[in-house]
Amino acid sequence: MSFSYKLTCLDTGVGGNILDNFEIKDYILDKGYNNVIWDIFDMSTEGSVVFSSENDGKRLLLLSGVHGNELSSQMALLNFIDDLLNGVYDLSVSLYVVPFLVPYSIMMNSRYFGSLDLNRLADTVGFATNTILDFSLEKNISAIGDFHTTDPVSFLAKNSVYCSVTPSIESCRIAEYIGNCTDSDILPVHKAGSVIGGSVEDVANLKGIPAVTCEVVSPIEIIQKKSVDLVYEQIISFLKYFNALS
Repeated sequence: MSFSYKLTCLDTGVGGNILDNFEIKDYILDKGYNNVIWDIFDMSTEGSVVFSSENDGKRLLLLSGVHGNELSSQMALLNFIDDLLNGVYDLSVSLYVVPFLVPYSIMMNSRYFGSLDLNRLADTVGFATNTILDFSLEKNISAIGDFHTTDPVSFLAKNSVYCSVTPSIESCRIAEYIGNCTDSDILPVHKAGSVIGGSVEDVANLKGIPAVTCEVVSPIEIIQKKSVDLVYEQIISFLKYFNALS
């Protein structure tokens, strides 16, 4: 390993045994993951786990698992962590990665935390999506990439990147770069929060942290290889925008 890292548990109110989700358990069994990946699974029983590597330069946050049943995006981010640990990339930034924001919802293979959509509550104290934004402000995060999947039957079923023009135009610049690299549609709104309130992306932009939401078409509640691969490409494109990898 060419870099130092640490694991921290951020939100102890959302813990769950992710390996009780049989889709994930079946997916990982033959992967030969680095032992640190298993540490992440173990710590997730306590809450949201942050994998971090601190360096000079920008400070970036990668996030998935806001919706627990969007499994392909979570596996893409997990695969990226594994590649970092195995020396596939060198980092030129400080990087914070949360592959499983809400382990309880992932364990239950549910979009919701109880009955709540946490991507409508990022502006509300006491919820994991708000906690990750407080963490981002505390760490002086430069930008956030929030990775999701969207069900093929949804009326918004397209590979896409959401962004906002105001108050952070860089959100749109990041989205344009990712879209060009991955053939994903760019879906801007004029002002953050004007269409859907309380999302991680919107609230981050309103708080002065440029953020995008990346979506890949993938059936919910299952893991689809081609979707995992495309989310992975979106992750790498986000990082390349900041010249974060070598």
